[in-house]
Amino acid sequence: MFPKPIVCLIFFHLIALLVACQTYEKDSTLQSTTGNTLDVPRTNDSLLEENGRLDLSLETLEQQSKDKAEAAKKLATAREQRVVVETEDSPQKEALVNIASFARSTVNKIGQSVYTRPSYHALNHWTECAILSNDDNAQRFFLNNGGPKMDPKNLDPDGDGFACTWDPSIYRQLAIPED
Repeated sequence: MFPKPIVCLIFFHLIALLVACQTYEKDSTLQSTTGNTLDVPRTNDSLLEENGRLDLSLETLEQQSKDKAEAAKKLATAREQRVVVETEDSPQKEALVNIASFARSTVNKIGQSVYTRPSYHALNHWTECAILSNDDNAQRFFLNNGGPKMDPKNLDPDGDGFACTWDPSIYRQLAIPED
């Protein structure tokens, strides 16, 4: 197709062009970094070297040790100044309800209506259940707030005594040692 000398000449010109472009890029990069007004002044104790790497010398380690000691002092001071505020109502109030004991005291199946519930309730069952972190916490909350006889938050719309999708079967299977 093309004579061999022409192909070699074109190839040579392409390589020369690529080298020229790379040299131009390198020069422009150097000019942009030297023209920067935010250059760090070079001093004898500078951490920067010509190759852009950090110099982890003994002086740097000494400074790190000083910084560590200063941070430890600040942490100790903050711990001394910490104030613990206790609330009147303990957040463990819901944990006082024993859901395992409640489950073992019931014999009805899930969905079997034992308690009367209104046909219409202002609160959405699934929305109220989603607010609580899990089904065990929902059952504790339900029992602490009048359940199973009363259901002000509509956690048990079917009246089986079990809030949301709580399943008492795992607690009914527990073996309790005889005293």
